[in-house]
Amino acid sequence: MRINGKRKTTLLHVYIMGKVKDKKIDHENCKKYDNRRENLRYVNNSTNGFNSDSQCNNTSGKVGVSYHVKNNCWTAQIRKNWKQIYLGSFKKYEDAVQARKQAEVEYFGELKKI
Repeated sequence: MRINGKRKTTLLHVYIMGKVKDKKIDHENCKKYDNRRENLRYVNNSTNGFNSDSQCNNTSGKVGVSYHVKNNCWTAQIRKNWKQIYLGSFKKYEDAVQARKQAEVEYFGELKKI
């Protein structure tokens, strides 16, 4: 949502929270139109990327889980501070999802999605 001022347009969540150098404003519940102050928080760029929905080309249905055709297995990974962390290969999809969930708690704990 945008607010039109005299000469510029400002995003509503930026208007509500204000700009802070080297910080992004994150919507905790991932709903970009929910601009209530209690749903907004300052985070770094890495955390802001973590707290996003899966991309439209995601075929596994879970961020960080993919199928490796050559090895006939599921792989899990997570990204922290611009570094890709390999969590393992799994025969079962559910095991890969569980590994990803555990890594989310370990690496992002309190910043996890609601």
